[in-house]
Amino acid sequence: MSKVIRVLIADDQELIRHGLCELLKVEPDIWVVGEAGDGAEALAQTSRLKPDVLLLDLFMPGLSGLEVISKVKRLQPQLHVLVVTGMLDDETVLQALQQGAAGFLPKTASPDDLVQAIRAVSKEGMPIHPQVASVVVRRLNQPAAKSIPKPRLTAREYDVLCMIARGHTNSEIARSLVISQYTVRTHICNLLKKLHLSNRTQAALYVLKNGMVQL
Repeated sequence: MSKVIRVLIADDQELIRHGLCELLKVEPDIWVVGEAGDGAEALAQTSRLKPDVLLLDLFMPGLSGLEVISKVKRLQPQLHVLVVTGMLDDETVLQALQQGAAGFLPKTASPDDLVQAIRAVSKEGMPIHPQVASVVVRRLNQPAAKSIPKPRLTAREYDVLCMIARGHTNSEIARSLVISQYTVRTHICNLLKKLHLSNRTQAALYVLKNGMVQL
């Protein structure tokens, strides 16, 4: 039996929270452990309930979604934040990913997209809806202000980095490269240190920005 994924829903619209709860309660491997109606409550409930995945709207009263991501990732680095929002301006999308959001869906995404995204982030994947991916690629394709020397990665670290950018989980990377998950984690730790990055989302953005792989 699959591990049950504990989910906290944070959205200021009660109707949306209720709809998400109704949608997810039929999934045997997903358990909604709580709800939050504003940023401060989202932070408090995350600290109290220790969910595996936080479904987060970026635009709520009190603390902004961006502030929530920054704070919860400092307090609970293992938490997977899946942003589900109705507004997709370029700057906000990029900032959310840079703060450590593990995935991004518009509220127009299908129920199946949402369920699959929750499962993906819980396994270290990085689901990004095509509508959001186009925003990211457009921003990152803008000319950089100056060229930055690229750190030297080993061939295996490069392979792992590119697979992270494609949204693969640690177990998928291990199977593909015929190595253990422990070795995958070691490579990720090493490449993040070399690139001066703090999480796999930032690593994926680095790959996109430097044109290292086509997604």
